Amino acid sequence: CDAVVRNSKELQQSASADIACVHINPNTAEALGLNDVATISQGDIEIVLPIKRDERIACSVVWVANALSETVDLGHSFAGIVIK
Repeated sequence: CDAVVRNSKELQQSASADIACVHINPNTAEALGLNDVATISQGDIEIVLPIKRDERIACSVVWVANALSETVDLGHSFAGIVIK
């Protein structure tokens, strides 16, 4: 039952559903010269994601949701990433 509910179309379209983007503090985005998108890499994997400026994110930290189809290849959830 949980798998059915968790993957329901309505739940996936809810306001709380994760979207593939880079959550970043506005000051960090400005310091890195980021505009609308960023290139994220981890090891040999590189993806381009939209930027979402979020004052709740600490400076010099980014949050990228994992286990999404766009981000699943990045690898370990808590491993370092490179952003440019």
